[in-house]
Order: sequence, then C-alpha cells, then structure tokens
Amino acid sequence: MSNRSNIITQSDSERTDIRRSDIATSNPARPQQYDDSTLIRRTLVERGLRPVSDDGRTVGHQSTATSITTITKQHQEEQRELQELNAKFAVYLDRVHYLESHNQQLSTNLTNLKQSWGGDAAQLHAVYDPQLKALREQIDAAIRDRAYQELQLKRHEYDLWQIQQQIATFEDNNDINRLNQLKQELDGTSVELEHLRNLCDQRLTDLTRQRSIMEDLLKELDGLKNELDNQQLERIVIENELQTLREHAAFQEAIHLAQRNELVTLSTPVLDVSGFYRAELARAISDIRQDFEVLSHQQVNELEEYYNIKTEQVRAEIESENERKRVLASEGVIESMDKTHLTSSLRENQTTFYSLQEENRQLQSQLDAIIEDLEKIEGEHSRERQVYDQEFAQLQQTIADKQDGIDSMLENNISLRFELSTYGRLLHVEEQHLNRMEQQQQNLPLTSSSLGSSSLGSSSSTAPSSYPNDQPLDRVPSDLATKKMTVQKTARGPISFDSVDLELDSVILVNEKYSGSEQSFQKWVIRRQVDQQPEIVYQFPSIFSLRPRQTIRILSKRSPNAARPTGDTLIADKIDTWGIGRKMVTRLIDDHNEEKAIITQIFQ
Repeated sequence: MSNRSNIITQSDSERTDIRRSDIATSNPARPQQYDDSTLIRRTLVERGLRPVSDDGRTVGHQSTATSITTITKQHQEEQRELQELNAKFAVYLDRVHYLESHNQQLSTNLTNLKQSWGGDAAQLHAVYDPQLKALREQIDAAIRDRAYQELQLKRHEYDLWQIQQQIATFEDNNDINRLNQLKQELDGTSVELEHLRNLCDQRLTDLTRQRSIMEDLLKELDGLKNELDNQQLERIVIENELQTLREHAAFQEAIHLAQRNELVTLSTPVLDVSGFYRAELARAISDIRQDFEVLSHQQVNELEEYYNIKTEQVRAEIESENERKRVLASEGVIESMDKTHLTSSLRENQTTFYSLQEENRQLQSQLDAIIEDLEKIEGEHSRERQVYDQEFAQLQQTIADKQDGIDSMLENNISLRFELSTYGRLLHVEEQHLNRMEQQQQNLPLTSSSLGSSSLGSSSSTAPSSYPNDQPLDRVPSDLATKKMTVQKTARGPISFDSVDLELDSVILVNEKYSGSEQSFQKWVIRRQVDQQPEIVYQFPSIFSLRPRQTIRILSKRSPNAARPTGDTLIADKIDTWGIGRKMVTRLIDDHNEEKAIITQIFQ
C-alpha cells in the first residue's frame, strides 16, 4: 500500500507540473500579473489504479498496454478540457481587464466632476446667500406681524363681548315705548304709501285704456277716410264707365241709323255689307280705343296727382310730429293728456265719424241710383243690340240665299255651255264622218258621181258657213265632255275671280267695291295650275287699275276673235292658252306676295 501511494503521489506531482507547463505554454503572450491584479491558480489531481506486483513491476504486457491506452485517452481528454478551460479563462481575464480599465476611467471622470461641482457650489453660495438671508428675515417679520394681529383680534373680541354685556344689562322703558311708536307710524305710512301706489296704478291703467280707445278711434277714422277715398275713386270709375257706355250707345245708334239709311238707299240685290261693316268697325274700334286711351290717361293722371297730394300731406304730418317729439325730448317735457281733453277729442271724433257715416250713406244711395241707371241703359242697349243682330242676321240670310241662287245659276250656265260644246263636238265629228263618206262615193260610177259631187259641194260649202268658230269647241277633251264641273271660289278683299271661261279661254276678274278709289295692279300676278302641267304665270301691266264694280276679262293667244271686245279686256300675249284638265287652280297674288283670291275647278 505504501508503494501504491507513493506512485500515485508521484504521478499527481508530475501531472501538476505538466498542467502548469501547459498553462504557461498556452498563454505565452499574456503579460505578467502585477501586485494590484488578481492571480488565479488551479491544481488538477488525477487519481487512478494501476496493478503493480510485489516487486514493483506490472502484472503483464497486456495490462500495461491497456493502461497506457487508457492513460493516453485520459491525457487527450484532459488536454482538450484544459484547452477549453484556457480559452474560457482567457476570455474571463480579458473581461476583467476591460472592467478594470473602465473602472479607472469612471473614477477619473468622477474626480473631475467632484472638482468642477465644488467650484460651482461656492459661486452659488456667494451669489444667493444674501438673498436667502433677506428672505429669511422677511419670513421672521411676517411671523411676528401675524402673532401681533392675532393678539389684537383677541383683544377686540374681548371688548365686543363687554359691550354686548353692557347692552344686555341696559333697560330703559321710555326708549322702548318710543321705538314701538315709531314702528307703528312706519307701518301706517307703509299702508298709506301702498294705497297711493294702487291709486297711481289705477290712474295709469285708465290712462292706458283711454289711449288705446283713442288709438282705435283714430284707426277707425283713418279706415273711414280710406273707405271714403275708395268710394270716391269707384264713383269716378263708374261715372267714366257710364260716360263710355253713353258714348258707345250713341255710337251704336249712329251706326244703326247709317246702316238703315244705307239699306233703304240701296236698290241692287247684291250688297257689299262686309266691306262697309269692316271699314265702319275698324273706324269705330279705333275711335273707341282713342277715347279709352284718353280717358285712361286722364284717370291715371288724376290718381297720380291725388296720390302725390296725399303722400305730401302724410309726409308733412310725419315731419311735424317728429319735430314736435324731438323738441319735447330736448326740453325733457313728458307728454301727458288730461281726461277732459281726451273726452272732448273723443266726442269730436265721434261727431266726425257720424258725419262721415251720413255722407257715406248719401254716396251709397247715389251710387245705387247710378248703378240702376246703368243697368237700365245696359238693358236698353242689349235689347237694341238684339234687334240689330236679328236684322243683320236676316240681311245676311237674304244675301246668302241670293248668292246661292247666283252660284246655282252660274253652275247651270257652265253645265249648259259644256253641253253645247259637247253637242257641237258631236256635230263636228258627224260632219267629218259625212265628208269621208262623200269622198268614198267619188269612186262610184259616173251616174252617181255628179250627184255625189253636187252633194259634196253643198256639204263643203255649208260646213264652214255653219261653224266658222268651231275651234274653241274642240278645247274640251272627249273624256271630260260628259262630266260635271264643280267650282269653288274664295276672296280676301274686294277683288275676286268671277269665273274662268273654258269656251273663250279667258279669266274674268271683278272689283266688288261700290265706291272708292281704283285698285292698282302693279306687280300683281295670276298663277294657274292645271293637273301636273307647268304653272302658267301672267303679270299685269304696271299701269293697269280696276275701278269699283268693274269687270275685266284676260284672254290668251288662242282666244277667238269674237271674245275680244274693245273695252274691259286684257290680252296675255305670252300665254298660249289657259289650259284644261281634271283639276284647275287659279290664284291671284298681290305685290306683297299674298293670296287675294282663288278659284278651283274640278271635273267629277
């Protein structure tokens, strides 16, 4: 056992030396530690068993190799652990060295701060010590004053308590009675003052009520004045309307007399009532319009003058009232009204109100009388107007009946003319047929040639003599000769179409005026459209004019010579024929390009 312990001790000492040498070799560059640093030393002791014989040798070769291998592995592990520990220890030493250097730096900074702070504190003490001493002295003086005031307060409280005790002990019956008497007088005076206040309030209430009554009466008076003004204006308007109606009635009576006289003087059955009524109505309307404009201007001027006068009066009253209020306000005078004065003014206003009511009743009665007269006049006027309307309707009916008779006669005349033209056409065709038959008979034997030649000569000699003007009869086509023609005529004025004569190939115009100036036809034209053919245009001569009740016939180139009299005829040299078709429309256009008359002819 002693030998084993010696071996173990020797091995431990050797291992310790080896570890120290490893540490020294692993840190060759580490500086030597000084006295003020910390030195750490570690000692590793390895313990193990190794078989040893009694004479100090190993048991065998195999056990020796095994132990060597084991020891080698242990050494390797130990070296690895030592390297790791050395690395950690080096890191630890570096950290310790860094902390020591940082600690030295902080110590240096702290020393510098202490030195600098100590100098500033001395300066602050030198600057603020006198002020602090003065403030402390002021605080001490304030504390002393406070204590003195508290003592004075306690002394005054004591004096007050003594005075209260003296008042409590004071008992004088005369003074108490005097005080009670004064209180009673004060109560009586208060009651009387309250009574006077109530009386004053009642008087003020009565005054306010009287003022409100006065204002109501003034408003009612203003309303009556306005109503009076309105009644006067209405009266003026009604008088103007009455005057207008009277003038209108006189005008209607004059028109009626003129119409009756004209109807009596007229002898011809055809009357141009439309032109007369148109002119008279236009003149009457213009006269009424002028009278109404003059009357309306007069009324407007009167109303403007009345309004200006009233406006000036109101403005003057307002200015005077404002001036009076301003003077009173400057003098400090308070306006007051006496009850007697209010009563007298109220009575005067009532008297004025009653008089205005009486005048209003009189005006109302006059207005009622005027309205009754107006109603009577309107009734008479309406009855006269009904009579005039009945007479006018009868005249219009008579004129319409006569016009219908004339139209029917014209249609019958046109129908007869067409029948005559048709018969002439048939005769002409028959003659041509006979002529052809005679020409065929010339080829017969000589026995019949003489007879045929004599008959042919007689027929050829009679044909021209019987029908010298057959050319116009051939103007109506054969398909239209057996049809009936309808005619429609309209006119806008006295100039109108009388007819379009298809036999004589002419257009007839008439001026239906009974009197007046001539109608100039400068720049007037006639446009005629026959079916889809080109339009025929004829322009009147610039010097041509048509007298009242005059008829003019316009002929074409193909018109027969028999239809060309010396007077009331115009010849259209540039128009070959007026044309014939199923539908023929002829228009009369004036110099303003307005259609004055139109006639439409249709074969049905």
